[in-house]
Amino acid sequence: MFAIWWRSETFSHGFFIFPISGWLIWRKRAQLAESRANTDFRALILLAFIGIAWMLADLADVLVAKQLAIIGAIPTITWLLFGWNRIRVIAFPLAFLFFAVPIGEGLIQPMMQFTAAFTVQALKLSGVPVYWEGLLLSLPSGNWSIVEGCSGVRYLIASTTLGCLYAYLTYQTPWRRVLFVAAAIAVPIVGNGLRAYLIIMVAHLSDMRLAVGVDHILYGWVFFGVLMLGLFWLGSFWRERDQDKGESGPRFDGSLVIDISPTALPERPVVLATGLIAGLLILAITSAWAAHHEDASKLPASINLLPPLDTPAWVTDERFTDWSPRYIGSTAEFQGAYHTKSDRVGVYLAFYATQRQGSEVVNSQNVMVEQKHPVWTQIYLRKVPAHIRGQKSSVYESELVSRGEKLLAWHWYWIAGQHLSNPFEAKLREAFVKLFGADNSGAGIVIFTRRGAELAKSRAVLQRFIDDMLPNIEATLADAKEQVISVAPDATEPDNS
Repeated sequence: MFAIWWRSETFSHGFFIFPISGWLIWRKRAQLAESRANTDFRALILLAFIGIAWMLADLADVLVAKQLAIIGAIPTITWLLFGWNRIRVIAFPLAFLFFAVPIGEGLIQPMMQFTAAFTVQALKLSGVPVYWEGLLLSLPSGNWSIVEGCSGVRYLIASTTLGCLYAYLTYQTPWRRVLFVAAAIAVPIVGNGLRAYLIIMVAHLSDMRLAVGVDHILYGWVFFGVLMLGLFWLGSFWRERDQDKGESGPRFDGSLVIDISPTALPERPVVLATGLIAGLLILAITSAWAAHHEDASKLPASINLLPPLDTPAWVTDERFTDWSPRYIGSTAEFQGAYHTKSDRVGVYLAFYATQRQGSEVVNSQNVMVEQKHPVWTQIYLRKVPAHIRGQKSSVYESELVSRGEKLLAWHWYWIAGQHLSNPFEAKLREAFVKLFGADNSGAGIVIFTRRGAELAKSRAVLQRFIDDMLPNIEATLADAKEQVISVAPDATEPDNS
């Protein structure tokens, strides 16, 4: 978590979460002194579930789930040691700790799409002609692309964090707090659309001289700051004057209340120690179990991923594009092409012999096109229906463009012999396979063809390819899996060819 706070501007607020939580708890010290502290062994049940969740997340290498579990253990252990009377006094400061978890990347794509749609409609209302295709906008003055930095996720996360803190400190009535937090969520979403629109308008009206370089980012943060100041200013009119009742420390009116009454200690220190030992033992057992299975899955492997065999309908062909998806940490990969009399389809396979952190098929860094790629741009990413093994399923569809080429790509996951498109289902299967079986292999399957004038025809080509070639693709992956099983423990390191 610390490493992510350090390298990511989106989550750099995480450095302040623990100090703020500690300060909020310190303000409640008078009420804590008045409440009785009793060890509550009911918390062990919740702690056991948290330990199991952490173990499954560790086996599936879902870092954010592990972080949520470890943060969730903090209020649970507090409840175990000091009882419900005290936990409810500091419920918000403990819940506030969850803002330290770097979460929210799943919102990037939908917010990018919302920003593009909002900007296009605003430009049309302003009388500016615009050609819109996915995340690409073309104006008479120049072309624009909505990238991750334009999604507004960092504004949304910062606004939600500040909004929750402000609502807790300023209001007592639950409905006031809920309404203000809702406003803190809605304002950055709509505001980011306005920000993108204003930046494009400034650039358009200045013939692309302004708001296209460093000032592009500067204008964004200035606009966000003005929005937040306006939100807090409006929220101050709802402020309830008795919000500091029963709290110690500085008030908003500048006065200082000091309470030095001693904090009541548990009546039975032995019970407290027993609860602490029991809680730590639960976490230690689940942690050790996960570590045991993780060590068992780290057999090195050298894999030769063979090309899928031809069929009567599809014959091996030369590659027809220089585009390639990015899958990191794969044990082996294959990229090739096949053709019929009228159609050409490319195939990319990324095989993972033993999945673990940094080498896993379900990873946010495994993408069709990197952000700010010098040649290729991803127009959209969405789920579409498809038939796999003759059954209704779904795949992820992407439209990819370069200056002279346009591709339609489908991709999904293959986890221990099962085809999945939902990343959460894929991670759960990975976790249970690690827990109860030896097969920890996985693969990313990508097929693509040239995007024709009619989208339905291009989709039909990909569907026919799946119907005809999927058994041979599965045979290739099964052969790779057999190679993993037959590898000796002292084998060489993976061949990333």
